[in-house]
Amino acid sequence: MNPIHHQPSPEFVKVFCRPECLIMGPVEAVSVKMKVPVHLSLRRLFSFPETLKIISREMAQVVKKINPDAVAGTETSGIPWATLIAQQLNKPMVITRKEKKSGARFGVEGHIEPGWTYIVIDDGMAAGNSKKRLLIS
Repeated sequence: MNPIHHQPSPEFVKVFCRPECLIMGPVEAVSVKMKVPVHLSLRRLFSFPETLKIISREMAQVVKKINPDAVAGTETSGIPWATLIAQQLNKPMVITRKEKKSGARFGVEGHIEPGWTYIVIDDGMAAGNSKKRLLIS
C-alpha cells in the first residue's frame, strides 16, 4: 500500500493536543514497557464534542483516500473512533475482538461481506501487539 499524504488542518492540530488531555509524566507506556515524558489521553477527548467533530472529520478525510468498503473498530478504544469515521463516510462498521467472547461464533461483531476491504481503527499503536491479536474470522 502506498503512503497516504495528508496535511492536517491548523484547527485539527490545535484541538488534538488539548491541555485537558495531556498527562505530564513520566508516565508508564504499558504497551512498550517504558516511561514517556508526556501522554495524550485520546479517551479524554470524548469529553469535548466540538473537538471530536474536528478530529473525526479529519480522520474521515484520510480514510476516504484509502476508500475501504467498511470500517472496523477494535474493542474497546477503537469503537468510538470507528463509529465516528463510519458515520462521517456513511460506511458500514463492524467491531473486532482480541478474544472470542464466550459462546460467540466469531471474533467480529456485525455483518461481514466477502470480498470487501475493511480499515481497522484503534486509538493508537505503539508496538502493534494488540493488532496482531485481532480476530478477523
